[in-house]
Amino acid sequence: MFLKNININNFRNIENVNLEFSKNVNIIYGDNGNGKTNLLESIYYTSSLKPIKKRNKLAHLINDKKEYSIIESTFQNNDYNEIIKIAITPQKKALMYNKNSNTNIQSYLHKFKSVLFTPDDLMIIKGEPEARRTFFNKAIFHSNQFYYSKIIEYNKILKSRNRTLKNIFEGNKKDLELLEVLNEQFTNLSLDIYKERINYLIEYIPIWINVVNKLSNKKFSPYLVYKTDFNYKDKDEFLKKLKSKQFREIKQKRSLIGPHFDDYKILTDDKEIKFFGSQGEIRLFTLAMKIAHIIYLHKINNSYPILLLDDISSELDNSRKEYLFNFLNSIDAQIFITTTSPQNIPEIKNASFFEIVDGKVNKKH
Repeated sequence: MFLKNININNFRNIENVNLEFSKNVNIIYGDNGNGKTNLLESIYYTSSLKPIKKRNKLAHLINDKKEYSIIESTFQNNDYNEIIKIAITPQKKALMYNKNSNTNIQSYLHKFKSVLFTPDDLMIIKGEPEARRTFFNKAIFHSNQFYYSKIIEYNKILKSRNRTLKNIFEGNKKDLELLEVLNEQFTNLSLDIYKERINYLIEYIPIWINVVNKLSNKKFSPYLVYKTDFNYKDKDEFLKKLKSKQFREIKQKRSLIGPHFDDYKILTDDKEIKFFGSQGEIRLFTLAMKIAHIIYLHKINNSYPILLLDDISSELDNSRKEYLFNFLNSIDAQIFITTTSPQNIPEIKNASFFEIVDGKVNKKH
């Protein structure tokens, strides 16, 4: 499946654009501030229903002079088309998929997969544990659509449990019975999420190590560890841990145990790369994380996600840029790349070029 056409109205600085894309490589170029990332983001938003930067509100996605934005896309899936329309207002977004407004979001997001590369990817490793949990949660969901519903349900139970702990702290002792019920649900979901994360890592880590070795010419001894302070393998032990934390949890009015505290430690030579790696080394390890995920998805699905690279080549040294583009040339994926100039991109086969100036896009022949 590939993105065949996109029609964008009032999305950021892009007022009215209708484009036909190649099923291979699409290079979007222009000076900074003209809308390259905005065009890339419209594609990312279509596949993820989220902006590139998490903190952006819906109003930020709409052209300053307009009251709404619309993105209409056509994906070719074998011999038939998938039609998507997304309308965005400052208050809400609305999705229509094949003329159906009651789309199952979980199925939709699992079907239209994309992997985004940006200069901010460094924060996956340099940032807080939430950044790594977010990366792997999305990666696992790409390979197992039911993981999404488990995370949604877990967050819902976590919120209910925290509210119940607060109520008990404020004197509502009747909620102790409700807490027992929530503990059972919370435990089952915690064990399920841990199991899915470990199952993914068993397959993913060898691929990731191989990519790191190729990118670095075996300079490092990379490995990845799932860091947790809890025992998810034994339900009774986990429940016992919950019980032992209950007094502190009531006092602090929040849950102090569960997979929302866990982390993924990226190491080399027994040192955590987050603290001991240079900027270039961290970028290498992060790039390897994304590439390994793409390889894994192809291994289990026999197809690639759409790849979106936002000015990533300017952040890489020559050897890593060469590896990345050799990889891109070797796979049968639809790829979108932004750059200030086509000259910044190594030779890449079957590429189409789009120049963007002040939000207006022209396809070059």
